[in-house]
Amino acid sequence: MVCYALHSAMHDSSIFVESGFLAAIDQLNVLFVSPNLGNGFFVDSPLERQAEFLADELPQLVRAMFHCTVDARQTVLCGISMGAYGAVRLALAHPERFGAVAAVSGIYLPTLPPDPRLQRKKRLLAIHTVCGGIMKQFLLAPDGSLRRDTDIAGLLASCAAERRALPHFRLWCGDADYLSVNHTEALAALLAKYGYSCDSMVVRGGHDVECWRSIMTDVANFLFATNMRQ
Repeated sequence: MVCYALHSAMHDSSIFVESGFLAAIDQLNVLFVSPNLGNGFFVDSPLERQAEFLADELPQLVRAMFHCTVDARQTVLCGISMGAYGAVRLALAHPERFGAVAAVSGIYLPTLPPDPRLQRKKRLLAIHTVCGGIMKQFLLAPDGSLRRDTDIAGLLASCAAERRALPHFRLWCGDADYLSVNHTEALAALLAKYGYSCDSMVVRGGHDVECWRSIMTDVANFLFATNMRQ
């Protein structure tokens, strides 16, 4: 199997070591691919063509180097925080390529009002201020509207209108992760609205490595379950 993993903002692929994800898949026959792409939310911009790289160049490079499968059932996506947005957006843009998507502590909808409980958490409020500004910089058009290629709700509506099958989504976030809770609930509701399969898992914890460590075994079990390998 091949697992593409997208890192969180202000981190690189080492977050999958820190969070325990690599330890959780250590004994599995998995090719783990996690590019370090900075804080560009994994979308195309005037600075970089990150979405194009992830969709086209990186899979071609992986196939050429490792002669690995291109079967969607054998290809999965994992993302943390910013990377969760990137994983969901990539899966909606190319749903035929992936069997499952694990999205952890994601921030998916830049126009969604912030959770008012952020005001009581100075650390989370600071992350929201920084990452929210970066997110809008890369996802919004100059007039402040969402770009079509970055609009998860719009991409999902298009998939539904075209009756495209989607990979199985599972979303995780901490119950005190006020950056992600409302986004996770909103995305789960959107997927259900269009009749797509999605599990939403709320665990104890916040928007931090400690919380992510507590769930990575479950994330790995979901991504590499027996039925996904068949």
